[in-house]
Amino acid sequence: MGYFLMGLPGETEQSLRETIDYAWPLDLDFVKYNLAIPLPGTQLHEMWKDRIQAASWSQYNFHSPARALYDHPNLDWDTLEAYLRLGYRRFYARPRYMLGQLLRMIRQRRVMISAKTALEVWKSVRRRTSNQRLQDAELSPLIAEPALWKVKPPYG
Repeated sequence: MGYFLMGLPGETEQSLRETIDYAWPLDLDFVKYNLAIPLPGTQLHEMWKDRIQAASWSQYNFHSPARALYDHPNLDWDTLEAYLRLGYRRFYARPRYMLGQLLRMIRQRRVMISAKTALEVWKSVRRRTSNQRLQDAELSPLIAEPALWKVKPPYG
């Protein structure tokens, strides 16, 4: 698994491209890209305190768009989010990665199960993209309020 943090101080479009180019040839099973979030009490929060929009801890959760928390000093949010999506597309659409996943499914005799799961994920991503802002608004209270974490998840 590779974890890459984008949008740190001094980040440019060139450095975003370099991060994506660095991850692309690595022999990883999974990759995770995240955008930097200046959490209260961190040096990053102190550096960007004049750019912070969030007024309380309840606004800081990792399921809401970072653009609602602060203004990035170097790059606009459309650019940051576009590079985040590009990183995922470039990594997971590699022929070598897709062939490796297919061979793994065949070896594990999981082709049909994996195909069904992939279809469900694809449908979910399509629904999520079209309803993202509505769902984020609905989930924010559950994520921000620890007392509500005891709610049974819809999948289990």
